Amino acid sequence: FVTDPTKGLFCTRKLKAHNPGPKIPELSGGGVTLNGVRCLALRDDGETLVSAGGDGAVMWWTTAQLTAAARSKSVPCEPHTTRVLNADDSNRPPAIRALDCHLYSSDVMVGTHRCDIWEIDDQDGPHVMLYGHSADVRALAVHPRHSHVVATGAESGRVYLWNCNG
Repeated sequence: FVTDPTKGLFCTRKLKAHNPGPKIPELSGGGVTLNGVRCLALRDDGETLVSAGGDGAVMWWTTAQLTAAARSKSVPCEPHTTRVLNADDSNRPPAIRALDCHLYSSDVMVGTHRCDIWEIDDQDGPHVMLYGHSADVRALAVHPRHSHVVATGAESGRVYLWNCNG
Protein backbone atom coordinates (compact mmCIF):
# COMPACT_ATOMS: atom_id res chain seq x y z
CA PHE A 1 0.00 0.00 0.00
CA VAL A 2 1.12 3.54 -0.69
CA THR A 3 0.52 5.43 2.52
CA ASP A 4 1.46 8.68 4.23
CA PRO A 5 0.39 8.54 7.89
CA THR A 6 1.70 12.08 8.43
CA LYS A 7 -1.11 13.29 6.19
CA GLY A 8 -3.67 10.82 7.53
CA LEU A 9 -3.55 8.80 4.31
CA PHE A 10 -3.42 5.06 4.63
CA CYS A 11 -5.19 2.07 3.16
CA THR A 12 -6.86 -0.07 5.79
CA ARG A 13 -8.10 -2.94 3.62
CA LYS A 14 -8.17 -4.35 0.09
CA LEU A 15 -11.39 -5.99 -1.11
CA LYS A 16 -11.78 -8.45 -3.94
CA ALA A 17 -14.07 -6.86 -6.50
CA HIS A 18 -13.72 -7.37 -10.25
CA ASN A 19 -12.00 -10.14 -12.16
CA PRO A 20 -9.64 -9.45 -15.05
CA GLY A 21 -11.39 -8.74 -18.29
CA PRO A 22 -10.40 -9.54 -21.86
CA LYS A 23 -7.13 -8.39 -23.35
CA ILE A 24 -7.91 -5.24 -25.30
CA PRO A 25 -5.56 -3.54 -27.79
CA GLU A 26 -4.62 -0.02 -26.73
CA LEU A 27 -4.93 2.72 -29.33
CA SER A 28 -1.59 4.21 -28.35
CA GLY A 29 1.36 1.86 -28.67
CA GLY A 30 -0.52 -1.23 -29.75
CA GLY A 31 -0.03 -3.03 -26.41
CA VAL A 32 -2.72 -4.86 -24.49
CA THR A 33 -4.19 -4.27 -21.09
CA LEU A 34 -6.12 -6.42 -18.65
CA ASN A 35 -8.82 -4.53 -16.85
CA GLY A 36 -9.96 -4.94 -13.25
CA VAL A 37 -11.96 -2.18 -11.57
CA ARG A 38 -12.46 0.56 -14.18
CA CYS A 39 -14.89 3.02 -12.56
CA LEU A 40 -16.63 3.93 -9.32
CA ALA A 41 -19.61 6.17 -8.56
CA LEU A 42 -21.19 7.11 -5.26
CA ARG A 43 -24.98 7.22 -5.61
CA ASP A 44 -26.76 10.44 -4.70
CA ASP A 45 -28.26 8.75 -1.60
CA GLY A 46 -24.74 8.43 -0.15
CA GLU A 47 -25.57 4.85 0.86
CA THR A 48 -24.43 2.96 -2.23
CA LEU A 49 -21.14 2.73 -4.09
CA VAL A 50 -21.33 1.31 -7.62
CA SER A 51 -18.29 -0.26 -9.26
CA ALA A 52 -17.81 -1.52 -12.82
CA GLY A 53 -14.98 -3.44 -14.35
CA GLY A 54 -13.23 -5.04 -17.25
CA ASP A 55 -15.09 -8.26 -16.48
CA GLY A 56 -18.37 -6.68 -17.67
CA ALA A 57 -19.86 -6.68 -14.17
CA VAL A 58 -21.52 -3.85 -12.27
CA MET A 59 -21.61 -4.20 -8.47
CA TRP A 60 -23.62 -2.28 -5.87
CA TRP A 61 -21.93 -1.98 -2.43
CA THR A 62 -23.48 -0.65 0.80
CA THR A 63 -21.35 2.24 2.11
CA ALA A 64 -22.14 1.34 5.73
CA GLN A 65 -20.70 -2.14 5.14
CA LEU A 66 -17.66 -0.66 3.39
CA THR A 67 -17.08 1.68 6.34
CA ALA A 68 -17.33 -1.19 8.83
CA ALA A 69 -14.97 -3.32 6.69
CA ALA A 70 -12.44 -0.47 6.61
CA ARG A 71 -12.48 -0.35 10.42
CA SER A 72 -12.19 -4.11 11.04
CA LYS A 73 -10.70 -6.90 8.96
CA SER A 74 -13.13 -9.34 10.57
CA VAL A 75 -16.14 -7.67 8.92
CA PRO A 76 -17.05 -9.43 5.66
CA CYS A 77 -17.75 -7.18 2.71
CA GLU A 78 -19.40 -8.27 -0.52
CA PRO A 79 -21.51 -6.39 -3.06
CA HIS A 80 -25.24 -6.77 -2.41
CA THR A 81 -26.08 -6.89 -6.13
CA THR A 82 -24.07 -7.86 -9.20
CA ARG A 83 -25.23 -7.63 -12.82
CA VAL A 84 -23.13 -8.77 -15.79
CA LEU A 85 -23.51 -7.46 -19.34
CA ASN A 86 -24.48 -10.04 -21.95
CA ALA A 87 -21.62 -11.80 -23.71
CA ASP A 88 -20.94 -11.64 -27.43
CA ASP A 89 -19.98 -14.43 -29.83
CA SER A 90 -16.68 -14.89 -27.96
CA ASN A 91 -18.64 -15.59 -24.73
CA ARG A 92 -16.96 -12.61 -23.04
CA PRO A 93 -18.98 -9.65 -21.80
CA PRO A 94 -17.70 -6.24 -22.91
CA ALA A 95 -15.20 -4.46 -20.67
CA ILE A 96 -16.83 -1.48 -18.96
CA ARG A 97 -14.90 1.79 -19.32
CA ALA A 98 -17.35 4.43 -18.01
CA LEU A 99 -20.20 4.58 -15.47
CA ASP A 100 -22.80 7.01 -14.19
CA CYS A 101 -25.89 6.64 -12.02
CA HIS A 102 -29.42 7.87 -12.63
CA LEU A 103 -30.58 10.30 -9.98
CA TYR A 104 -33.01 8.87 -7.38
CA SER A 105 -32.96 5.28 -8.69
CA SER A 106 -30.66 2.28 -8.71
CA ASP A 107 -30.39 2.39 -12.52
CA VAL A 108 -26.96 2.96 -14.07
CA MET A 109 -25.54 3.53 -17.53
CA VAL A 110 -22.16 2.22 -18.67
CA GLY A 111 -19.89 2.67 -21.69
CA THR A 112 -17.82 -0.21 -23.04
CA HIS A 113 -14.73 -1.00 -25.09
CA ARG A 114 -17.13 -2.11 -27.85
CA CYS A 115 -18.23 1.48 -28.40
CA ASP A 116 -21.76 1.01 -27.03
CA ILE A 117 -23.79 2.39 -24.11
CA TRP A 118 -25.74 0.04 -21.85
CA GLU A 119 -28.41 0.73 -19.26
CA ILE A 120 -28.92 -1.55 -16.29
CA ASP A 121 -32.31 -1.13 -14.68
CA ASP A 122 -34.31 -3.16 -12.18
CA GLN A 123 -37.06 -3.93 -14.70
CA ASP A 124 -35.21 -5.02 -17.86
CA GLY A 125 -31.72 -5.79 -16.51
CA PRO A 126 -28.70 -4.99 -18.72
CA HIS A 127 -29.52 -3.92 -22.28
CA VAL A 128 -27.80 -1.91 -25.02
CA MET A 129 -29.25 1.60 -25.25
CA LEU A 130 -27.04 3.33 -27.82
CA TYR A 131 -24.57 2.66 -30.60
CA GLY A 132 -22.57 5.29 -32.42
CA HIS A 133 -19.04 5.66 -31.12
CA SER A 134 -16.07 4.66 -33.24
CA ALA A 135 -13.77 4.02 -30.25
CA ASP A 136 -13.88 2.95 -26.59
CA VAL A 137 -16.39 4.93 -24.52
CA ARG A 138 -14.28 6.41 -21.69
CA ALA A 139 -16.66 8.99 -20.19
CA LEU A 140 -20.38 9.06 -19.51
CA ALA A 141 -22.64 11.50 -17.67
CA VAL A 142 -26.40 11.30 -17.13
CA HIS A 143 -28.15 14.68 -16.88
CA PRO A 144 -29.07 15.29 -13.21
CA ARG A 145 -32.65 16.43 -13.93
CA HIS A 146 -33.42 14.79 -17.29
CA SER A 147 -32.32 11.15 -17.14
CA HIS A 148 -33.05 10.68 -20.86
CA VAL A 149 -30.23 13.13 -21.73
CA VAL A 150 -26.76 11.59 -21.70
CA ALA A 151 -23.29 12.86 -22.67
CA THR A 152 -20.56 10.41 -23.68
CA GLY A 153 -16.93 10.76 -24.66
CA ALA A 154 -14.58 8.36 -26.39
CA GLU A 155 -10.97 7.78 -27.34
CA SER A 156 -11.89 9.12 -30.78
CA GLY A 157 -11.78 12.64 -29.29
CA ARG A 158 -15.50 13.27 -29.69
CA VAL A 159 -18.23 14.12 -27.18
CA TYR A 160 -21.73 12.93 -28.05
CA LEU A 161 -25.00 14.28 -26.64
CA TRP A 162 -27.90 11.83 -26.69
CA ASN A 163 -31.66 12.13 -26.24
CA CYS A 164 -32.73 8.62 -25.24
CA ASN A 165 -36.43 9.41 -25.62
CA GLY A 166 -36.07 9.06 -29.37
